[in-house]
Amino acid sequence: MARQTKERAERTRERIIDAAEQVFYRRGVARASLEEIAREAGVTRGAVYWHFADKVEVFDAVEDRARQPYEQMRAALRSSVPRAGNALEAMQALEASIVEAFERIQSDELARVRLTVMLLRCDYVDEMAPALERQTAVTRSFFSELQHYFNAVIPPPRPGSGWQPEAAAQVLQVVVHGSFMRWLRSPEEFPIGTGVIAIKAFIAALRRAWIPQAAQEEEGDPG
Repeated sequence: MARQTKERAERTRERIIDAAEQVFYRRGVARASLEEIAREAGVTRGAVYWHFADKVEVFDAVEDRARQPYEQMRAALRSSVPRAGNALEAMQALEASIVEAFERIQSDELARVRLTVMLLRCDYVDEMAPALERQTAVTRSFFSELQHYFNAVIPPPRPGSGWQPEAAAQVLQVVVHGSFMRWLRSPEEFPIGTGVIAIKAFIAALRRAWIPQAAQEEEGDPG
């Protein structure tokens, strides 16, 4: 009986978070109320307060879900283990990891809703300021993962390429984040597939500048 009660409570909590995602998306975080979230979830305000002290705690739970795309990209980068010293294969694995994450988000409507709430529907002031600090930490972690990849996985750029690992990581992060923002703001004008094109184009250009031509021909690189 206790286990059933716990499972029922957990289902109610998840339903409240589901409802909060939709209310925050439609109304914005500042204008949303716990009463609206309770109504959307089909529960009483008392049930909401049983699980969450206030709206900030509800937002924190939504934020936990919204981190998943970045966490998935970081995990994919960590699991990419190309042959030692093979720059071309490492670049291809990097591209595949990010493109896969984009394609996964494209087919996940809830991921779009969550990212929209985090990036476009919240003013990070007053009690919401700690959430901005957490998101900044996530951004730094993603950059650190890219930086590590360019420093430790991909062999150094050829002399005279004009690129250094840190600059490559910074520009790629800007392309990824900028593509997310453009897509969320105007998905009709900038479908996420356009972001995939931008990422592939950047990595292709980077590959041509980074890897000696002889190595590219040896590995059969079409770029």
